[in-house]
Amino acid sequence: MSIVYTSEQAAQECVNAGTAELRFFRPCKTVIEKKITIRAIQLKGAAYYQVETFKNNQAFQQNIAPADIFNVIKDCFCRFRSAECRGEREKLFFLQNNKGIIALTKRIPLAQPAAANAERDRNHNKVKNYLIPEGQPLAFLTEQGVMNAEGFVLKQKYHKFRQINKFLEFIAGVEPFIRERIAETGMPFSITDFGCGKAYLSFALYYYLHERQGLPVRVRGLDLKTEVITHCASLAARCGYADLSFAEGNIADYPLPADTGMMVCLHACNTATDLALAQAVRQKVPVIFAVPCCQHELYGQLKDKKEVLREERHLLLPFMEHGIITERFASLLTDTIRALLLQAHGYTVHIMEFIETEHTPKNILIHAVKKPQNTEQAARLRQEALQKYRTIKESFCIEPMLETLLSEPSKNSRR
Repeated sequence: MSIVYTSEQAAQECVNAGTAELRFFRPCKTVIEKKITIRAIQLKGAAYYQVETFKNNQAFQQNIAPADIFNVIKDCFCRFRSAECRGEREKLFFLQNNKGIIALTKRIPLAQPAAANAERDRNHNKVKNYLIPEGQPLAFLTEQGVMNAEGFVLKQKYHKFRQINKFLEFIAGVEPFIRERIAETGMPFSITDFGCGKAYLSFALYYYLHERQGLPVRVRGLDLKTEVITHCASLAARCGYADLSFAEGNIADYPLPADTGMMVCLHACNTATDLALAQAVRQKVPVIFAVPCCQHELYGQLKDKKEVLREERHLLLPFMEHGIITERFASLLTDTIRALLLQAHGYTVHIMEFIETEHTPKNILIHAVKKPQNTEQAARLRQEALQKYRTIKESFCIEPMLETLLSEPSKNSRR
């Protein structure tokens, strides 16, 4: 039989249960919030409760001292029709009817005391705070099949969700530059996503920079597939993302606009990455993010020279005896050369892990930034990188496509 409570009594029941997590949903008619989650956490060794409110497709977080949490819970019971409380030893379920009567409908003892789980959840330093948090429904992620209607990530898409958030962490690192560029030019910051595919990252970029951070940005996505571009353009319109656009085309035939501030190219196959990098370098794009994929070019060149290497008893020969070793070596060699050629053109380059290899073997991210440098120092760094590149090129008897592409003039004048 259900037990009827006032909001004060229901709140006290949750406090007495030693609340580890408390979820309120099914808002009353006049309530604009969709749901509220309260979690016990620790900040710098002190106990707090984190109150996360979801409204207008956004999440707002506030940390509350334990002494104040009773009044917060009481207020929530007045505004939501359903609540679930996970305490230290039991779970409590509450429902409110149309007359505002609150009932404790179910009390379930936990199989084991939740102290260990609560302690884990309270350790806020070990909880991953994603820039797009789980539980926040976003239209583009729902339609792309990453989230359900309640904002929870589907199990089979969790690796994609983590990949999106990992990429946004890199974007957050260059956000000060983006703000500075906007302030200097008075214009929206322009981003081109080459080989955008289903545009998970294009949408995430626009959402994070424009919707969350309030920055004026223009994001363009380019891909070869007509149906993909049509779908992405339609989704952007439904989301109200006015400055997120998509075009169908080949990277080689789509010169970057002159005002491009960032070029993104993730998982473009083989030399498509080189085409994108060459365009960005020729246009002096200040920020580059590239995650290469399918580096076949040098693999083919190395295999073609296997007999020559054998005759010369070349140092590389042991790497040619097993196909999988040759392939992985060629991939690393390709990205090393890309980094050196970017450095030779005045970029500061960092090569980092993009996402764990358990999710994808294509996990190297090339991050290149064109920074102001002392003229003498810049010339020295360029020369050092160029010399290293030439040594590698001669040692391995290779002819990288990127070098040829970088020697070509910019095609921007055709636009």
